[in-house]
Amino acid sequence: MKDYSKSVGVLPPSALFEVNRETEEISFIDVYCALPRSLCLRVRERRKLVKGKWEEFFHKPLFDPLTYENFFCAMGYPLAHVSTPLPGQGNKIFVLVSPYGREHVHANKVYLSMREIEARYLPANFSTNEENNYIKRVLKTYNEASRPWQEGERGRANRYILATEENIDFTEYIARDIAEFGHRFVSDVFVQYMVRVAKGIKEDLEKVKLSWSKKQLARSTNWQI
Repeated sequence: MKDYSKSVGVLPPSALFEVNRETEEISFIDVYCALPRSLCLRVRERRKLVKGKWEEFFHKPLFDPLTYENFFCAMGYPLAHVSTPLPGQGNKIFVLVSPYGREHVHANKVYLSMREIEARYLPANFSTNEENNYIKRVLKTYNEASRPWQEGERGRANRYILATEENIDFTEYIARDIAEFGHRFVSDVFVQYMVRVAKGIKEDLEKVKLSWSKKQLARSTNWQI
């Protein structure tokens, strides 16, 4: 564990943690991009653990949160929190760690997946072609604010919107845009429905937003380095 910490330098405040049970490797992704790029690349490198340590931590049930919380505790993050397994993500788990070990964090509450956002609009799929086409257009706009779980992935299925202040402002813009211009494409009643859904998405992101801004994350992480 100490060797791993030295080679990486620091773990990011928020990390997507991947375990490959076939090759017995682990890797991390800095979700908030708070680390300098050089460290982001080092964190992403797949690394093999000493066999004894691998067996100690990862020969247990794959999605047992205690396994990973014990692992991060050994890495110096006693308040690490593990999310539920992500749909369709295989061995990937979302892990949130607190940079100073003082603040309790919750890994399930920092993002909305594009699948979750699409589900908000599902009741409208029984409407007219014009309305369905407008929904697709709106979802494409949400997709602009999303990012993939893994670099290079395409399509909306494996993307998420992080609950940052910038993204919350963007979802507010979507709601305003629908309210102002939606009537050009669909009925006023349908516009009202779409605005309600858009505002609901914005409110849900606000509920799960981290108290740290991106600048604060970068500052605290760089200070730790």
